[in-house]
Amino acid sequence: MSGLFQLGDFTLTSGAKSRYKIECDALTPDDWAGLATMLAERLPWFNAVYGVPRGGVPLMMAMVGYQRPGALRS
Repeated sequence: MSGLFQLGDFTLTSGAKSRYKIECDALTPDDWAGLATMLAERLPWFNAVYGVPRGGVPLMMAMVGYQRPGALRS
């Protein structure tokens, strides 16, 4: 399995080029839960979360428990 952070020449799904990528498939459910906790502490005002297909769905699932319906950014 490849490492989490990879350097090289990558073509993103959008067609854009990147010199690095984060291999999200290498993250465990506990990693996603930790990321969700950190994001929720920094962004407490979100009221919904949506995941983009492929890499975004695990983060979305981890963030669902932190959403606060009706929350507004101040």
